[in-house]
Amino acid sequence: MKGDCFYNFCINFVKFAGQGNRKVYGLDNLPGYGPAIYVANHLKFQDGPLPIGSAFPFRVYPWGSSELFSFSKAFRYIHTYFGKTRLGIASYVFSPFLAGVLSWGLNHVEAIPVYRDLVYSRGTEEIEKTYQLTADGLLQGRPILIFPENQKAKTNENDVYPFKGGVVKVLEYYFSNPNSMPELSLYPIAVTRNREVMFSSEIKVQKEQILSEDSLENRINILSKLETRVNELCKAMLEKKVGDLEQLSRRWDVK
Repeated sequence: MKGDCFYNFCINFVKFAGQGNRKVYGLDNLPGYGPAIYVANHLKFQDGPLPIGSAFPFRVYPWGSSELFSFSKAFRYIHTYFGKTRLGIASYVFSPFLAGVLSWGLNHVEAIPVYRDLVYSRGTEEIEKTYQLTADGLLQGRPILIFPENQKAKTNENDVYPFKGGVVKVLEYYFSNPNSMPELSLYPIAVTRNREVMFSSEIKVQKEQILSEDSLENRINILSKLETRVNELCKAMLEKKVGDLEQLSRRWDVK
């Protein structure tokens, strides 16, 4: 499969560098390689697509900020939001190196660019392209890892930002294709500042829930369930209620 060797190299490098060493719960909730959407919260630069991807036992195709797909934009992004505050003047050496690795790597592992900031995009056309690329990946049988949070809003005490509606837009694009399956599974993933990851059980979404005339309520309900579940799991991990995690990860009202 295209990009597998480089993807495995990147994952192993992330683990070697210490960014993949996380306590992982709920692996038995995962179905294996196949079309599904994995929905995770995203705390900081170090909790990006590859560090979280390293917690999976199979390859995933992650979303990544569009700024990181070209060298010049990646350098500006890394230097501004990570290097300058962490490394000071050394950022002018480190950030170009990391920008080169990331921009080349994200393209070669077939990550999906996400155009969140209109400074780096051409508006709605580019945002819709993200949804279409994600739906195309699902139609090809790929597991997709997405980060739907609105990171311009203030995070809560459970390390979760409010979710935006990108995941339901992806479902709309996917189910609008005549080759789509009649249902698709979503898997919430909780990530905490304590380097813990929890995979939750699935929520199955039916095509008619997304494409029916009264689908708005269904879409809002799906988004609310995802955000609530990630909040629940983050809170349990942060409060060290590990004994509750197995029950929490499996409890899911899919009606």
